[in-house]
Amino acid sequence: MLTKRQAECFYLIRERIAHDGCAPSIRELCELMGTKSKDGVTNFLCALEEQKYIRRPPARHRNIQIIDHPENRVATPEGT
Repeated sequence: MLTKRQAECFYLIRERIAHDGCAPSIRELCELMGTKSKDGVTNFLCALEEQKYIRRPPARHRNIQIIDHPENRVATPEGT
């Protein structure tokens, strides 16, 4: 189960990939989420990866991949 902020982060990633064809950078995610903490966003990404919502291949800039399973299709910033 995602926290509200993790769900928000996932939603923003999913929407950016759908709209632009590539994932946002950590700096862009900070701006979109209204925070200056890169460590905080990195922690959200790690949590999403641990819970199998995303995949981040090593040494690849902007290469966040959405893992396709039913739970990922319904995640929204509200966590529903």
